[in-house]
Amino acid sequence: MNAKEMLNLPTKYKNIISMRVMNAREMYIQLTSPSMHYGERIGSPGSKSNKGFVSGLDKIEAYNEETEKLKVEYVAINKKIESCIFLLENLKEQQILIDLFLHFKTQRETAAKHGYSQRQIQRIRDVGIEHLDAILKSHPNMAVFDLS
Repeated sequence: MNAKEMLNLPTKYKNIISMRVMNAREMYIQLTSPSMHYGERIGSPGSKSNKGFVSGLDKIEAYNEETEKLKVEYVAINKKIESCIFLLENLKEQQILIDLFLHFKTQRETAAKHGYSQRQIQRIRDVGIEHLDAILKSHPNMAVFDLS
């Protein structure tokens, strides 16, 4: 895994987790909506196949447990990425990469925070990614993430 792929992992995880939270909310709304026909709900109450609200809630709970596991992975990945970034010698590069990729700040916000132009932020980011790539190539085990 190269530096750019590694730095994009938090964004991917954040998007997946947000989508799963929204899906769980929609599942709950579908389960409890009084205006829906019983057949369209997640687990119709009183059905002969014993799939009622409880089974629907169990499905949502299992889905939420999977989402919680993803959140734990997300935190672990962020910590590992942060430790890789801290290996950079240049403090500016460290701060810029952390702001952009771990704190999800825009280039404009980062530029204002550090007193640089957006173009300078882009240059620092690009050089930081190159330096991080060099570090990852010299320490290949750092770029290994267990994403199972």
